[in-house]
Amino acid sequence: MDHIVFFDSECVLCGNFLKVLLRIDKKEKLKFASLQSDWSKSILPKELVQDSNYKTVAFLQEGKIYTHSDAVIKIFSLIGFPYNILRIGYVLPKKWRDYLYMKVSDNRYSWFGKSDNCLLPDQKLRARFVDELKLPS
Repeated sequence: MDHIVFFDSECVLCGNFLKVLLRIDKKEKLKFASLQSDWSKSILPKELVQDSNYKTVAFLQEGKIYTHSDAVIKIFSLIGFPYNILRIGYVLPKKWRDYLYMKVSDNRYSWFGKSDNCLLPDQKLRARFVDELKLPS
């Protein structure tokens, strides 16, 4: 399966993160799916996609799901230089990284806002969004 970034489509910060990834992923290694989509709900653990509990970006890589700070570091590592320098984050204990991640996550709507409209990809980018794929049988 592809490398898939699952994001909160109602979160302004998450939408901006998505736009950055679309811009810097020149080799188009990443695909994207909204955490709110039926497709995402069919393949991710329930605790990641429960209504109003979209507290973390998730990243599916080689059959394994990463969340919180691990997901962010894995995503940037896959994109390559110079973004893979963020692997230096592994120097910090996971507990600390995830604490900082959750501080931002818990306040993201009040700090950055909430959107009623999700990012609508143009025709060129639509192939990179997997929400429209058929649900697994």
